[in-house]
Amino acid sequence: MRQFMADIDYAMRLAIHGESALKRYTLPSVRVIRTASELRQLVGSISKAKYCAADIETGGYDGFDHLRDRILSVAYCWEPNRVFIVPEHLVPLTRYIYTEAPNTRFIWHNGKFDQKFHVAQGIRARVDEDTMLLSYAIDETKGIHDLEQLTSDILGAPDWKFMIKPYLKGKDKTYADIPPAVLYDYQARDTSSTLQIFPFLRNLVNLDSKLETLYTRTLLPMSDYLRRIEMVGIEPDLPQVEKNRVKKTKEADDLERRFNEQAIAAGYGVLNPRSPQQVSHFLYDVLKLRDPRRPNRRPVSTDEETLLTLQKHPAVEILLQYRGVHKGLSTYVNSVQEHIGADGRVHTTYLIHGTTTGRLASRDPNLLNIPRDPELRGQFKAKQVILELPNKGGTVCIRYMFMEIDVNQAELRVLGELAKDPILFQIYTDPHSPSIHEVTRGEMYGDPNSYTSADWEHHYAKFSVDSHPRVLEEQKMQAKNVNFGIVYGRTAPTFAEEFGVSPKEAQQWLDAWFNKYSGARTFLNRCRQAPLKGENLCTPFGRKRRFQVVNQEKLKDIQNQASNFPMQSIASDCVTHTGMRVQERAALEFDANIVNTVYDSILFELPNSIPQALKLGAYVLKTLRAVPREWGLTTIPFSGDIKLGSDWGHLEKVPLPRHLKKDIDNA
Repeated sequence: MRQFMADIDYAMRLAIHGESALKRYTLPSVRVIRTASELRQLVGSISKAKYCAADIETGGYDGFDHLRDRILSVAYCWEPNRVFIVPEHLVPLTRYIYTEAPNTRFIWHNGKFDQKFHVAQGIRARVDEDTMLLSYAIDETKGIHDLEQLTSDILGAPDWKFMIKPYLKGKDKTYADIPPAVLYDYQARDTSSTLQIFPFLRNLVNLDSKLETLYTRTLLPMSDYLRRIEMVGIEPDLPQVEKNRVKKTKEADDLERRFNEQAIAAGYGVLNPRSPQQVSHFLYDVLKLRDPRRPNRRPVSTDEETLLTLQKHPAVEILLQYRGVHKGLSTYVNSVQEHIGADGRVHTTYLIHGTTTGRLASRDPNLLNIPRDPELRGQFKAKQVILELPNKGGTVCIRYMFMEIDVNQAELRVLGELAKDPILFQIYTDPHSPSIHEVTRGEMYGDPNSYTSADWEHHYAKFSVDSHPRVLEEQKMQAKNVNFGIVYGRTAPTFAEEFGVSPKEAQQWLDAWFNKYSGARTFLNRCRQAPLKGENLCTPFGRKRRFQVVNQEKLKDIQNQASNFPMQSIASDCVTHTGMRVQERAALEFDANIVNTVYDSILFELPNSIPQALKLGAYVLKTLRAVPREWGLTTIPFSGDIKLGSDWGHLEKVPLPRHLKKDIDNA
């Protein structure tokens, strides 16, 4: 929508002002700094500028690895018509630019990337402004924050990517293969464009106090916070990775064989379960499977959501199992080995602008969506450091451990806070109250003490168990899924499909939930109505969810996004701000580094000392409780558990000593 409106604006200006509308973009000239003396003059000029855009080009390995790639050049621009290029041999001297220009604000586009390369070379570059983050604050839509796209939308600039494409043909080509003259011209356009779009974006953010808060207090500091985590990395356990690879490969092969047995039996022959075209033809034309709700309409997609709606068939069940195993193999196992850095650790890249809700995303590899499977998370272990003792001879091994701060039901706590729901308030503030999962279980199934023998037989049959405690545990697990699923807009049919019950019974569960938590029901309904009323949703952190185009086809999906946005966004930001607050002290006082952060947890690597880990954990939990209050969430406190272990997949909950727990409770 933002692009469409920019195009309309551009067309109107062109219609009214003619060719003058095309002159908003300034094409820069290039000056290359050749000597240290010229660089000193450049430092002096930059120190007098209020704003200076900057950009680096990297290459040599793949262009994205701060440990293996080189900074080929750095560009600086404080006037849009002229860009200064510092070539590779002078890059180390650019460290003086940042120390001798303390009042100049440096503007980057995705500065986290550039800063990571600078820090790797001992250069303390500053990211004072970031046009990518400004763009994301203005519009949370994914995929529209590329520099060239923004410059085209805002200034009507022509494409300049064509300049370098001829030199990047082939998998092994990087920017190091581009002739310097071409590379410098391309980089100059990048840097000048950053400077030219900055006032437009900065003014839009400045006009909205909520966006100003989001940009200055969350997005900019988050960039540096995540940059540090990326550079520390996390150590893979290669024997466990190989063990998983062998196991998952065998499982995938077995399931593929079973799937093809179904195809051969149906007269289709051997097919590739990874081919959507072949799978679609087999399921819908050969087996003629249909959605029972639309028996006369041939399905088109073979995605999971569609497959789950089809009539029951062994081929579909096997296919879904195969896809789960294959995804685990390709996404969570093979990708680990593919992304081991020069230091033997895995360095993911976090995407601040990767979701519409403000939740993080990550890639190369994705460390955020790894299932809680101990074997998969067990692929990452705490390091061991071998130190030589030159005076005494020999070596000493210093073992480290993982400590995970796992936030308890963060999104449901936020829901209780925002909805002012009295039942949720009691659950999360009364230490004698049963857990929300137990409360919901009671609403769904009633008091087990009042069950008749017929009731127990019914539950035994449903869950195929042979003991009362197991039945209760299964009921509680279903209640847990309902608690979290309702926030994400899940409906009775999806619960019925998952648990093998009738849609009527699943709907009774939902009705019981909404009757119990009436305040939450009212709040969620209000969120779902916002897109229909043309209303934006906004969090205390300044994040906005704007629904610019609402149509009947996507209405349900849009309403689900609206209902889960406040909880998902606020919970994520509370965890992020906690990490930002504790990161430096953890490193200085405890030799502890944050090596990963997931939506509701923070993973530390620190020396193997349980007393020190618990002391750090108490500090983090105390901060976790303080952060929401500082942002106006004062009713329901955040809490979490401390888990310790030598690998990520086998962490065990460890209780805090009484004096540390008391300190948190009194905070």
